[in-house]
Amino acid sequence: MSGTQIRWPLLENQIRRGKMGTFGAVRDGGKRAHHGWDLYAVPGTMCLAVDDGVVVAAHYDKGYGFMVDLKLNALIGTRPVFARYAHLSSISVQLYESVVKGGIIGLAGNTGNANGMTGVNQHLHFELMAKQHPARGLPGLSPSDRYNPADIYGVTPLNSRVFDCWSQLIGVK
Repeated sequence: MSGTQIRWPLLENQIRRGKMGTFGAVRDGGKRAHHGWDLYAVPGTMCLAVDDGVVVAAHYDKGYGFMVDLKLNALIGTRPVFARYAHLSSISVQLYESVVKGGIIGLAGNTGNANGMTGVNQHLHFELMAKQHPARGLPGLSPSDRYNPADIYGVTPLNSRVFDCWSQLIGVK
């Protein structure tokens, strides 16, 4: 990465339901690969900006529910980084608003195709991409346009939790 460290999207991060919530897990009888992480989060959990950036999408989507996409200041090599937060119960930012690392993006929920999920199934869907995701109905991103979060964070929080103190929230530099 160039000049910055991408932080975690939650204060406490753990993939829900085992490998089905990881990047690349095959779903729907082998028809669809999962393009992010499903991090366990009860509705109302704060979802935080993983880097400084700008809001490039903030709306409701049939599958993702209430969702926010950020264009981060971070680069991976010379490629941009976009972060997607999905299934939110509420959105705390507006389109084209600048955000700071650790700032509240919205609150976790169970909207879109996560509607009605309870218990260990509640989650934040989190993705990292090299291109802005196109609108519904347009061709999607190719696998090379997506980042595996494990490659960026150096760990997959599969059977244990990863905590992030979010120094910006507690005033530590």
